[in-house]
Amino acid sequence: MKFSILAIYTFPALIALPLSLAEELSEEQTKSILERIEILEKEASADAQGRYATAYQACKKAMGSSQAATEFYIKCYGKLEFEDKGKSDKEFRDWKRRNKDRLSEDHMQRALQHQLSWLVLTLEVERSDKESWEFAPEALDRLRAIQKDMPLIAGSEKVLATEVTQSVFAKCYKVNQLTKDGWPSKPTNFKGIFDDLLLPKLAEKKDYRGVRKMWDFRIALEKSAASVWGGGRFEKGREFEEQHDLRLEKFMEKRYPNLVWSREMEVYRAGGEADAVASMLDLIENQRANVDREKWIEQLKQLLENKASTAPVKEDDSPFIEPEEPEDEPTTPVQPRKSDEKDPDNAFPNLE
Repeated sequence: MKFSILAIYTFPALIALPLSLAEELSEEQTKSILERIEILEKEASADAQGRYATAYQACKKAMGSSQAATEFYIKCYGKLEFEDKGKSDKEFRDWKRRNKDRLSEDHMQRALQHQLSWLVLTLEVERSDKESWEFAPEALDRLRAIQKDMPLIAGSEKVLATEVTQSVFAKCYKVNQLTKDGWPSKPTNFKGIFDDLLLPKLAEKKDYRGVRKMWDFRIALEKSAASVWGGGRFEKGREFEEQHDLRLEKFMEKRYPNLVWSREMEVYRAGGEADAVASMLDLIENQRANVDREKWIEQLKQLLENKASTAPVKEDDSPFIEPEEPEDEPTTPVQPRKSDEKDPDNAFPNLE
């Protein structure tokens, strides 16, 4: 039988281990260690707060322009990939020379600026005592800015599809750990932003007009993204127009009807039942070839059946009871119902 040299020398050493190592911690030792851990937790928390504060100030300063954001990106990349890894200045200069054209492109610089802007907002959320949804107005402002720049970002949209906690900026400052629930970590997570931040309070307040406006904005965002992004960078001309038309056609055929249906479902739940049902019926009638048509019919049927089953009993159907003679009291005339006021077309619901 053969034994390895390691086994021969290790086995006697194991026998010689002091029995005290196998003893359980005493109550006093456990208490002492827990106190030490508590101190370490406070130190780690203080260190993290310091990192987040430093990162926030640096990122906020650099997000003011696309050029400043790009210069900040180069600086962070240099520290992360060259300085921290012990690579030479020459290697860093070579990298900058190879990537000069790419980092000089307007679409790349704008994408980096928007990524940095969402990271700054994410850090504000993380450092605040507020709930994530309380930053809905700020998130809405960021989305408006992105929508405005969508055609100019085309070609670098993948930058915005990356979680900001995994960006070069966040990694450089070691702020890639989030603890706040319900905060979307990338600005192109439209579903998460609208479902978790922008729509819940409007639905809770039964502001069905606000729900519709917010859904219209989401649909416009997705429509712009589908038609302008996702096809690479094309020169202006026939090829660009063909790709644009093809992506828009695909979106309108497959994605758009489902977004409209989801919008009407939420408008219905928020109190706009009549308008929502009318729109649902129009969609069902006009989308005869849609694979989801039967599902929509079933959902609408279920909504109306549930409403019918919970409707109050009509006065005419209630048992007859001889009314008591009313006392002579002054009557108050019924006031006419004030007509609903329509919001301006460009107005957004109040998210405060």
